[in-house]
Amino acid sequence: MSADRIPQRTALVTGANGFLGSEVVRRLVDEGWNVLALHRPDSDLIALEGVDATLITSDVLDSPGLADQLPNRLDAVVHCASSTSLWRRMGPEQLRTNVRGTRGLARIAQARGARMIHISCAAAYGQHSGVIAPETPRTGRNSPVTFVRSKAMAEVEIERGLRSGLDAVVLNPGFMMGARDRKGWSRLVRLVAQRRLPGVPPGGATFCSARSVALAAIRAIGHASRGARYLIGGVNVSYAGLAREIGTQLGHRRFLRPVRPAVLNAYARMEEAMAPLLGREPDVTREAVTLLSGNTYCDGRAAQDAFQLETVPLETMVADCIEWMRNSGQL
Repeated sequence: MSADRIPQRTALVTGANGFLGSEVVRRLVDEGWNVLALHRPDSDLIALEGVDATLITSDVLDSPGLADQLPNRLDAVVHCASSTSLWRRMGPEQLRTNVRGTRGLARIAQARGARMIHISCAAAYGQHSGVIAPETPRTGRNSPVTFVRSKAMAEVEIERGLRSGLDAVVLNPGFMMGARDRKGWSRLVRLVAQRRLPGVPPGGATFCSARSVALAAIRAIGHASRGARYLIGGVNVSYAGLAREIGTQLGHRRFLRPVRPAVLNAYARMEEAMAPLLGREPDVTREAVTLLSGNTYCDGRAAQDAFQLETVPLETMVADCIEWMRNSGQL
C-alpha cells in the first residue's frame, strides 16, 4: 500500500433497510465507506436499491450468527435497528429486540474495536414538563410505555459496555419524519388523509429530519468524545400543528383539534380490538395516546454546534413524507 493511500473504513449498520438506517447507509457509501448493511431475512429492501453496500442477512438477536458474518475488525457500528411499536401486545418482543439486541451489538462492537453509535430517542428521557436538556434526569425506565422503557433500558446496556471498555456515543433525536418512513409518522399522514381520527392528543414534540440524524451519526464516529450523549433537535410543534400542516399539504379545509385522551383511548381500544382480525398493527394505540398526551420537546443545540446540523423546516419534512408515500403507493 502506498504511503499516501488511506485504507477504506468499514461500518456495520443495523436496521439498514429502515427509515433512518437506509439514510445512514447511503451517506456512508457516498463518503467512501465499505458498508455492511444488516437486515432481517424477511425485510423489504427497496430502500437500499441501487446502493453499493454489502447486504448481511441476520438478526440483532442472533449475536453468534451475526458475528460469524463480520470481519475481525470494524471501524464503526451504527445501531439504528429498533422496534418502535406502541402496541402493548408487542411489548415482550420489543424488550428483547431493543434491550438484548443492543447488548449483543455492544459486545460485537467492543470485540472488533469499533466505535458504536447508538441511536436512541429523546423520549427515552421520559416525560417532563419542560424542554429536555442534556442535564435532564432520565426517567424513561419508569415509563408505562414499553417503547420508551425499552429504549431507556437499551441505554443502560450502552452504559454497562462503556464501563467495560466499549467506545460508544449515544444520540437522542426528537421524533423523525421524512421520506421512506413506513412505520412512524407516516401513519398520522395516512390517518389524516383518510379522515379517520376524532382528534389529536394535546401534547407536542420536537421533530427532526432523518437526514440530520444520519449526518450526526456519521460525524459522531470521528468527532465526538467516548461516552458522549447528544440530543438532536429540530422544529417544536404541537400535534395539532403537525396535523394542520399535513392537512394543508393534502388540501384539506377542516383540521383536527386536540381532544381529551379519554376520547382517543376509546378509539384506540377499538383499533386494538380490530387489528388482529385485520392482520396488522393498530394505527392508534393506548400507549401512543399516553406518550403523545404529554410533551417531548428537546434542546438540540449542542449537537447542532458539534455536528454542524441545519434545521429542516417542518413543511419540508411533511412534504418529503407525503411525496414518498404517494410515489410508493402508500397514499
